[in-house]
Amino acid sequence: MEHGGQLAICAAAAVAAAVSVALDGRPAAGVLTAALEASREAETFRPPAKTFTMTACIEKVHRDLAGRNRLDVDEVAGHYFPDKPENIVPLAISLALVTESAEDTVLFAANLGGDADSVASIGGAIAGALCPESVNQSWFEVVSSINGDDILNVASSLATRGRAVSIGPYRNCFL
Repeated sequence: MEHGGQLAICAAAAVAAAVSVALDGRPAAGVLTAALEASREAETFRPPAKTFTMTACIEKVHRDLAGRNRLDVDEVAGHYFPDKPENIVPLAISLALVTESAEDTVLFAANLGGDADSVASIGGAIAGALCPESVNQSWFEVVSSINGDDILNVASSLATRGRAVSIGPYRNCFL
């Protein structure tokens, strides 16, 4: 993904808004609305480089996955293999909101192939913010012990140092 291009800017805005409102306790529908509004607003910051927008991609993937009776990894990968920008963040957001589980989102994403680590980390973060009880504590402990950091204190420190910025009505996004 071109990191300064419209798709990247819109994807970043959508993820930031999704995490922010999920942390504020909004339900999945509110998180989706926030992500779409932030992406739509971010479209004005860079001219479109493609015939589609990140907002449209998020809407399409979410509508499709939310309308399924059950999620099948092979079927989802066949439609939205995470090897291009228009699939990665829309898949992450959609999986998080459809499963409402950090653990389920990470496991599902890990089995997709492609840029599965991005889908898992972004989707897991959103789902974890939405439903903190769904974060697998033993996974967290393993990662923390291997990394040798105190990620909870790091996160707390960053949050207090962060400069709140406004992305539309989402005032809790930090830079």
